Amino acid sequence: MDSTYRIAHHGEAVVPPSGFGMTGTAIEPGIVYDANDVRITAFAVDHDPIKPAFGYRVDYKGKSVTITGDTAFTPKLVAAAKGSDVLVSELLSPRIVGALANSAQKAGMTNRAKIFDDIQNYHISPELAADVAKSADVGMLAFTHIVPSVPKPLEFALLGEADSHYGGPISVMHDGDVISITGPKAFKTRNLLK
Repeated sequence: MDSTYRIAHHGEAVVPPSGFGMTGTAIEPGIVYDANDVRITAFAVDHDPIKPAFGYRVDYKGKSVTITGDTAFTPKLVAAAKGSDVLVSELLSPRIVGALANSAQKAGMTNRAKIFDDIQNYHISPELAADVAKSADVGMLAFTHIVPSVPKPLEFALLGEADSHYGGPISVMHDGDVISITGPKAFKTRNLLK
């Protein structure tokens, strides 16, 4: 149960046990859905101390999207994403989160500093996500679940050196964004909320 992991990892003083209540369905790595031309494959990712944790690959009529879920880098990501049209990856900027941890510690915000330190161990940097995209020969890298959240004009700072690791298109996604796969390594992005 997610609450058990979060409380055990961060402690009750940092993450109170109240507020949890979702119920999940247990799955194993492998095909978790296969109907109506849609195949969804779950694969294990490294999100210690959360075990199991999964990423997903969705294949539909010759097109594919791989979603990393929350994870540190692992070679399994490359294997799962191999040849995907789009790699949807989370992103954690170690440089910015490290600065936030130091600032929180200096300000006496020890709970917040601990969380900033903890999360760096089980999330992927933009450079490593770009390495996955390049090694897996994906068509596009789309970042979501971005830590920390910054205003759009500052998003460039989140990407670090990702563009020097991967030559394909890289996008920081926002609520309402839709990516259309229009052909081999061809994409159109639009926002439904604008």
